[in-house]
Amino acid sequence: MEPVITAAVVTVAVSGINAMVKIAQRRLNVSVEMARISEAAQTERVRCLTGRSVALAPYRDGREADPAGRSGGGERGRRRQH
Repeated sequence: MEPVITAAVVTVAVSGINAMVKIAQRRLNVSVEMARISEAAQTERVRCLTGRSVALAPYRDGREADPAGRSGGGERGRRRQH
């Protein structure tokens, strides 16, 4: 084959492969977005059913986290901030 024809065939092949990769990437992005939306909806549903916005984890030293989320001044004799 002549070099011009070979270059044209290679260009078309690369363009075809690029198009297939873009299509696969879009489908994957759609799947990821759908999973993200489903998880967010499920999380919101759990929040509504439990009545709590966030599960509170205890502090590292064993104290419990303030369920009202107002830990203000606490242990050093200061008043709690509301």
